[in-house]
Amino acid sequence: MTAPPPGPLGDYDRSHRLLLGSKVLFRAAAGVDWRIDSRWSIGAEFVHLSNGHIFDHEHNEGINDAGIRLGFRFR
Repeated sequence: MTAPPPGPLGDYDRSHRLLLGSKVLFRAAAGVDWRIDSRWSIGAEFVHLSNGHIFDHEHNEGINDAGIRLGFRFR
């Protein structure tokens, strides 16, 4: 018989999961777009998700994401 998987506070979870501290998260984003011509644009964006230390003062690792996007206008 094998041991059950570790719970939410086990060593495995601490090394393989983000401890966000809450299911409720705040999203802050900033981005910029450049219009290349009348139909094409390109942009960049940065997004941060966290609980803002409101719901849990111990766990707030947060998630950061950055990316680029390409846009096409059909009309």
